[in-house]
Amino acid sequence: MSRSQIVKIIAGLKKPNSAHDTKRNKGSKMKKSKKPEYFVGAPGKAPLGIWQRFPFAFGSAVKPIVIFVRNPQYRQRLDFFGIAEKTINANFEREFKSAINEALATRR
Repeated sequence: MSRSQIVKIIAGLKKPNSAHDTKRNKGSKMKKSKKPEYFVGAPGKAPLGIWQRFPFAFGSAVKPIVIFVRNPQYRQRLDFFGIAEKTINANFEREFKSAINEALATRR
């Protein structure tokens, strides 16, 4: 998500969230305000999240922008530290001797 999209979403969420909110026009007539472009909720059986509303001539549609999910539960599958330690213990001495011998053979 880009920074500009996040700023636009936050600004859209700060707008009044009721279609029945009204604003005064230049005259004394009352005018319905436009529905918010973004809202937080769970429309129908959809998951909870931030949604964007798209108005059409005969209604509107919604598109998910951010879906809220539970924290994942991870379990350890591989013992990376144990595998690395076994590999080092099995190969370090041989590799170190090889590196020293190469350094001594190519010294100036």
